[in-house]
Amino acid sequence: MDFYSKAADGKVDTGNFKHDLAPVLPTCSRSRSLNAVYVHVPRAASSAIRGSLMDHYPKVDFSACKDMSLAPSQPPPYAFTFVRDPMARAHSAFVESLRRLPRASTKLSADMVGKHIDAWLDELEEGIPDRPLWQHVVPQSFYLTAPGMLSRFGTVAFIGQVEAMDEHFKLLLQSLGAAPHPPEGGYRCCATPRARAIDRLVRQALVWRPRAARLCQVYAQDYACLGYAVPQNCKEALRGGDGA
Repeated sequence: MDFYSKAADGKVDTGNFKHDLAPVLPTCSRSRSLNAVYVHVPRAASSAIRGSLMDHYPKVDFSACKDMSLAPSQPPPYAFTFVRDPMARAHSAFVESLRRLPRASTKLSADMVGKHIDAWLDELEEGIPDRPLWQHVVPQSFYLTAPGMLSRFGTVAFIGQVEAMDEHFKLLLQSLGAAPHPPEGGYRCCATPRARAIDRLVRQALVWRPRAARLCQVYAQDYACLGYAVPQNCKEALRGGDGA
């Protein structure tokens, strides 16, 4: 994926996004033995990817990026990440934020979920999100162009897509240049009835065209740079229409 040429030589238009990104962008895992860095993009299967890396490289350390210093003769680490369709990622982020609300005081309804998402969008459009898990809704382009990341290990060399995980993860293993250990078994998770109910309500809330249009505008940069087809219901919004 030729992300950086699409992003104007690595310069992503941050629009009016005013939040201080420095404390959280990017978080990453580093392996000194592989000289590789995994840049985490929240809500893009980062937990599963870290688990798969440990399964395939059981004797390789992938630890949090605390010290990114390099020896004078050491080449920059091989940086890689995975991204996700922007609307699917936003859907996942809204589900997770609702799932974490106090169960006893939260009465789920279509109206409540719609207002919850609208409050998020109000803050995103103002460029000052200030809620728990706000990192989950930051456009993915910012993770790939954050000054702190670029200054430490340059551009991200490999950008896989969650939707093509099997194919792209195999390509990543080849790029890392070390023989992986075939993992045993697999990772499975099942959603609870409450999580399924939240998922259904979020899906219904995002069908409303004016709300979907606002979300499309927030993630326009991601659709321009990450190689995903713009959904039909986003095309009017990205051309300047109101989506009504």
